[in-house]
Amino acid sequence: MNTFILLGPPGAGKGTQADLICKSLAIPKISTGDMLRSSIASGSELGKKVTNIMNSGALVSDQIIIELILDRISQPDCNQGFLFDGGIRTVGQADLCVENNIEFSHVIEIKVEDNVIVDRMSGRRVHPGSGRNYHLVYQPPKKEGVDDITGEPLIPVSYTHLRAHETPEHRGWRGVGVKK
Repeated sequence: MNTFILLGPPGAGKGTQADLICKSLAIPKISTGDMLRSSIASGSELGKKVTNIMNSGALVSDQIIIELILDRISQPDCNQGFLFDGGIRTVGQADLCVENNIEFSHVIEIKVEDNVIVDRMSGRRVHPGSGRNYHLVYQPPKKEGVDDITGEPLIPVSYTHLRAHETPEHRGWRGVGVKK
């Protein structure tokens, strides 16, 4: 089974590369953001818990993230493999992956120069309801400022919320959960 995780800073191109790999191998792309949005939309008990945590401004715990991951990778479309688009973000989450026998056959780290990331991020826009990304130059929406599907407003992406353990310099989790 092919199980991948793509690592790299925001704007490195993880999403673009994930789409290409997933299409080539016919496996699903999994992202933490998508799982959180899906959980909230489902109205499940876990979704209600996530909603309350996020509404309070707190961070969703590593344990809840792992619960979402375990549920997601148990779905039939993951039987032949899956790809995490930057999904494991903390040492705690990596440790919980090991404890729960979540293994990755491939770990891909994408490195990009800081000036390229600044260029990519400064033009990025997102549809908050779906997480769909656009770029003012490289992938603009059909109509300026609005989502192609819903017509709702797009917002600039802010990464001022990143915590120290999410920076490119943090590499304490390397090798955790990787099949040898």
